[in-house]
Amino acid sequence: SLVGQAQARGRACAIAAEQRSVLREALDTGYRDGLEPERLARELRAHIGLTTTQSVALSRYRAGLDESQAKEGVPRPRAERWTTKMVEAYSDRLIRQRAEGIAVTEMLEAVNVGRQMLWERARLEGVIPVRSRKRWRATGIRSCPICLALDGQEVDVTSSFQSSAGSVLTPPIHVACRCSVELVE
Repeated sequence: SLVGQAQARGRACAIAAEQRSVLREALDTGYRDGLEPERLARELRAHIGLTTTQSVALSRYRAGLDESQAKEGVPRPRAERWTTKMVEAYSDRLIRQRAEGIAVTEMLEAVNVGRQMLWERARLEGVIPVRSRKRWRATGIRSCPICLALDGQEVDVTSSFQSSAGSVLTPPIHVACRCSVELVE
């Protein structure tokens, strides 16, 4: 549906904006720390594909490893090789988690848009009452403030929910959103 496509485009734009922010932060940190170009390039590669939160966690992880290696008196070249290996492994894990989150979100979007289309069709064919409504359900204790504000909101089956993020026909609103919509007859 067009609304589903618009929601997906909005998430993609948010992902792109966040990626620019992550790279800017990694560059600023590299310049501030006086990293040579080769190490700065490795840092950037490690951050590409991460969210801002993941990027900060990765930077803190690297700093902790650098500090522990320095305290132990490990020679710098050996410490850098080991730290780079550990940071790359952690970055790979974070990117894998992010990719899985995006994949699950896109699958949930397909399910929810399909359900929305089914309800609209069922209403046109008289299978469900004309006055049927749908109710937003925020699931889990880790729901974000946007989703929590929508929890329990009811609208006409063909209408969009109104949130602080804008108008939304079906979940998901964001990556890792686990909300659902139920039919209320």
